[in-house]
Amino acid sequence: MALPCIFLVDDDSAILESFKIVLEHEGFRIFTATNGFELNALLSKQVPDLILMDYHLGEDDGGKLTQEIKRNSQTGHIPVIIISASEKFKTTALLMGADDFIEKPIEIPLLLSKIEEHITHE
Repeated sequence: MALPCIFLVDDDSAILESFKIVLEHEGFRIFTATNGFELNALLSKQVPDLILMDYHLGEDDGGKLTQEIKRNSQTGHIPVIIISASEKFKTTALLMGADDFIEKPIEIPLLLSKIEEHITHE
């Protein structure tokens, strides 16, 4: 059986690298993107089991990207977890289609629990 695949999307390379290390250690295949263009390029090649995306991506908006993902018949089923340093974006993210929201700083046990919940309950 193939390892579950997660797309990590964040414009902070240090966050991407640290999440990648932790999640690969937990047995996930990880692909990273720093913006919407890179995310769409990844989505054109494969469908992940989950997308973990920052709300603020420099020029891009994680909420709007989530909305695009959810409106697309090819990707609408993919669980999207939005992360942000500010809880004030939670309602907006969920209204735009996010399946869950995690506030930074992120506790790894919580992150793993949320990922497992959404990957096993697609």
